[in-house]
Amino acid sequence: MKSMTPIEREARHVLRGYQRRGGKEYRQKQVRRALIFCAHAHGMGAHHLGQIGQRHVVAFLVHVAVAGRAERTVDGYWDAIRHLIRRARQLGILRRDHPDPPRPPYGRRG
Repeated sequence: MKSMTPIEREARHVLRGYQRRGGKEYRQKQVRRALIFCAHAHGMGAHHLGQIGQRHVVAFLVHVAVAGRAERTVDGYWDAIRHLIRRARQLGILRRDHPDPPRPPYGRRG
């Protein structure tokens, strides 16, 4: 079993309350997506949530889109990243002025 990186441990801590309330299956899927994003950001050099920037988000969303995922799936990953950043802001891990992640490059439908 692979050990978690510091950024993944931090993300799991931040999303613990989010995962425990609401629609369980969807929330668990969003937490898994956020952890996948954190692993990608760690590969780009981010070791803590405070080091995540727009460059990490855009590179990850492009990576997911190029992998042939549907727009709805890319939107799901974006939503998971947005929840991660908002919860980290609420808990004081990120600055209050830390921006929301940029939207996927193709825009959102509907």
